[in-house]
Amino acid sequence: MLMPSLPSWGLFVCMTLAIGLSAPGAHAANSNPKLKACQMHEGSWAKCPTETLPGVQSGYAFKQSPKASRPKAALVLLAGGPGQAATDAFFPMSRLLFDLSRDHDLIFFNPRGTSGPQRLTCPQSRSAELGPLMDRNVQIERARACVSKLGASQDLNQFGTDASLADLDHIREELGYEKLSFYGISYGTRLALRYAALYPNRVEKSVLEGILPPEALIGIDTYYLEGVLRKIAARCRSATLCLKAFGDPWDDYTKLIRTYETAQIVTTVHPVTGVSQTFKIDRGTIEGMILAMLYTEFDQTMIPSLLHEANRGNFGPLLATLFTSSRTTEVEGVYYAIACTEDVPFYQAQNLTPRAQDLARICGAYPFKAVNRLFHDPIRGAWPTLLLSGELDPVTAPILVEHLKEQLTASEQLIVPNKGHNVFYLPCVAQKIVAFLKDDSSQKGKGQGPAHCPSDALPFMSGASSGPEESKR
Repeated sequence: MLMPSLPSWGLFVCMTLAIGLSAPGAHAANSNPKLKACQMHEGSWAKCPTETLPGVQSGYAFKQSPKASRPKAALVLLAGGPGQAATDAFFPMSRLLFDLSRDHDLIFFNPRGTSGPQRLTCPQSRSAELGPLMDRNVQIERARACVSKLGASQDLNQFGTDASLADLDHIREELGYEKLSFYGISYGTRLALRYAALYPNRVEKSVLEGILPPEALIGIDTYYLEGVLRKIAARCRSATLCLKAFGDPWDDYTKLIRTYETAQIVTTVHPVTGVSQTFKIDRGTIEGMILAMLYTEFDQTMIPSLLHEANRGNFGPLLATLFTSSRTTEVEGVYYAIACTEDVPFYQAQNLTPRAQDLARICGAYPFKAVNRLFHDPIRGAWPTLLLSGELDPVTAPILVEHLKEQLTASEQLIVPNKGHNVFYLPCVAQKIVAFLKDDSSQKGKGQGPAHCPSDALPFMSGASSGPEESKR
């Protein structure tokens, strides 16, 4: 997700896509002279290409499994965003990746523009002034200026999904693998599904988490704020302390958006400097900040308190969420290069949300070329596919998968209760993923691991004075 959250356009991921590659026999990458030792940002070692080809190219790093002599599937890791590099997002490696690395080689794939000298980076403002930060027009003009500057020195139409996947298929061939299996999160699932559409005979298995099906448009279909808020509000109403402390969060939300349908002037104490500041705030700005707090189950526990205070005119707690630790390593320019060629050109002009209108304005700063309409055609196939969703995912909601699970005839779906955009960190989900990718039976992974993943909701945060609040049983 892009920061600041005005508006929140991106598909934030804590972990992203992994693509597995099946070697035909001997480990071709073991003695590949085109690989050299390289150190990742947190200190661990991998192998990287010895040469950097001229022009716009994707990058990658490689880690070999200790069981490399066996014909097991390798995993290429693709980050989401769009705009994240796997070498940034996946190091240090999670417990799940360590478990997978025992049987699979790992390829950390960096799509075009996410790493190296061709990173499409937009400068981030370091100002503590709330006025510009809260002003959507200021943020839009900042983004437009970045797009114009990036486009002055390179062709931004060369950074799309299909171009990066052509690079990936070249890497597959160079390392000696015949087929790919996929593990993707968020935008990474678009990459996985699009690869299957382009190279259907080279796909082995897919694990897709936080799914963006081919028909979905970033900025239009990646917005389920109200659906998630309704469920959080219902849980608060059923929890004695939450209801007593904050009332109905849905009522607070609806009052807020009515009050700030047009921009209003407010004054509040800056959550970092402690200095009182006056600025304008509107519905789009408020919704952007709320959406940013719905990605993870921990942040969701603060929603009743944040809405209650904001509805009373105290925006301090909600503003404080903008200055917490960064939630993304996303390269912002890549986000625009993707969305402005693959999504925005297919918006219907009528009834666009403010978020979609803002993104369209940014795209107008450069002569982006739309991809072919066939890019968004449904995909059909019999690849074994595991579909993972969090019940409370605000951007890639489970409802998006309804048609996809029918189109992928060998698929199974697991929706984890009470969780947001990421579910891989849960032990039962990790167990499911490892079993699915490891299985060599005739079912090719389908049906392995737990069929359900029960997950209790975290207690709501009731404020500094009273601590966390337990829900009624």
